[in-house]
Amino acid sequence: MRIIAPMMILIMMTSTLAGCTGGDPDSGGNDNIDMDVINSLIDDNLQDFINNTTITVENHYHNNTTIVNNDNSQTNISGSSSGMYTGNYSEGVMVQLIDLRFSLNDLMNIDEIDFRNNSFEYNYTYYDYLTNENRQDLFSMSCSNFYLVGSGNSSSGEIPYWLDNSGYYTAWDTLYNNTIRDLLDSIAQADWLREICDETFYDGQNYYNNLLLYEIEVPEGTALQCTFTQSGYPMMEQYYWNDHTSLWDDSSNGAYNGGITYPDGQSPYLYDNVFYVSMYYLSTPWGCSEGFAGGSEDSTVSIQVDHIVPNYEYRLQLYYQFVPVNFVSNSGE
Repeated sequence: MRIIAPMMILIMMTSTLAGCTGGDPDSGGNDNIDMDVINSLIDDNLQDFINNTTITVENHYHNNTTIVNNDNSQTNISGSSSGMYTGNYSEGVMVQLIDLRFSLNDLMNIDEIDFRNNSFEYNYTYYDYLTNENRQDLFSMSCSNFYLVGSGNSSSGEIPYWLDNSGYYTAWDTLYNNTIRDLLDSIAQADWLREICDETFYDGQNYYNNLLLYEIEVPEGTALQCTFTQSGYPMMEQYYWNDHTSLWDDSSNGAYNGGITYPDGQSPYLYDNVFYVSMYYLSTPWGCSEGFAGGSEDSTVSIQVDHIVPNYEYRLQLYYQFVPVNFVSNSGE
């Protein structure tokens, strides 16, 4: 910044008047001007001098950041060091942002699943009396086998196995041989089967884990790197929509002020995370603190979420960058 200060103005004016105040001591002149006269001249002319003087201000700062939003629009942040957010990221590399809103139903499509007509496969080991040996075979079967009892009764309709299983052993014994009957009976209460076949299974759980939310495609020649706050934390935020406050809330709040409530009426611990995020690279767990993911080939970073409670809307924001990578082959190519 370059500014012509008022003090410099005074000096210049005083210098201009110097010829009037210092005559030749040998000339015998009597044209000296005392300090009162000088001050009067400054007071009379200072404002006119300032009004006709150019003051140049030059700003020298650089903090231009472009954020790519999830709708592919761009937000340009330009200004001094007091920008919209501060953190650690690579200069000259565009900062990416994913902003995802989702619910349990979005991730599992529960309303669209036809549980009764789903099918499943199961490797079953059993004794075959004809060959007198134990065998293991892959069986493909329909979930309709768990909606048999009452199917001929127009008033009651089908009674699902998990509502009342008292008639199912007899039904399977009538329709199938002993192997199929025993197979169905042995897996009926398994969680993996109920996720496929039981239309009431999701109604009884408080929350759900290991749900795939998003996949980030990492092109060959680049690596994914999370951006961090100045405190060293990844720039990642988790929220849920709080109907009580009509705000996106980043704390579970226990049972207070519109906090998350489980289907059984209980609540998460006060100030517990709204939900949990885990990432995977090359099918192995990966975290922002590990630095980079990708580079040698086209790859994918998967984002999974845990502790997702039914009937709530959630939101995840994550800032990251794609950093150029010069891959050096170690295969001798």
